[in-house]
Amino acid sequence: MARSEGKVALVTGAAGGIGAGIAERLARDGHRIAIVDIKDGTPVAEAIRQAGGEAAFFHCDVTRPEMVEELRKAVESRFGACDILVNNAGRYEMRSFDDLTFEHWRATMALNLDAMFLMAKAFAPAMRKAKWGRIIHMASNSTFLAPPGMPQYIASKSGAIGLARALGAEFGPDGITVNVVAPGPIDTEQVRASFAAEIGGGSGAGFDDFIGMMVANQAVKRPGKPRDVAGLVAFLASDEAEFITTQTIVIDGGWARV
Repeated sequence: MARSEGKVALVTGAAGGIGAGIAERLARDGHRIAIVDIKDGTPVAEAIRQAGGEAAFFHCDVTRPEMVEELRKAVESRFGACDILVNNAGRYEMRSFDDLTFEHWRATMALNLDAMFLMAKAFAPAMRKAKWGRIIHMASNSTFLAPPGMPQYIASKSGAIGLARALGAEFGPDGITVNVVAPGPIDTEQVRASFAAEIGGGSGAGFDDFIGMMVANQAVKRPGKPRDVAGLVAFLASDEAEFITTQTIVIDGGWARV
């Protein structure tokens, strides 16, 4: 695959899970990596450096405009302007509409949608000036399956898709593509922990049953792995994907057949 090596790639929510997998893959493709999270992403950055890549961790709450602006300055000081922006940070919480408060709604929207707006406002201007850029939003196959018990999550991820379509149309003349990757549940420690908290009563009981149900509904009969998502993100970040924009690609083994 022809790659645009040597770019600066910023991945939010990259201290673990899918985000860490994306950061590590983009580093292998020759990019310099800004790992952004409210959790400690130093181990991920160190693993990339030990593998011969270049990476640094930046602590940031991407829901706060002032911190996002400080992040922009710090990343540009360390690496230069960001070329590839992967908005991966997100909040997942199962809650029925009857139990959903406005505070829960706003907390989900702040991280899953507002943060994407703030990151684009901060980092897109340099991409437009350079006439090259890649912005990739992480959404979810739940937008298409619409299972009960997560109205705020589905609404936020649907908003991420709409924002990508709008930004892609606006930024296209400047050589910037904006696309969405919509995974199904990916087998990570974070997903297992979330399942334990939300469904398993804190014990994690039943997770394997959940995975079994998920795989039974898929065309590809195995759980999704971070490498699956990272490979798609790497392609969308490459020069080969320069004619793909405003698109949402579902990556869930063929569960949501859209």
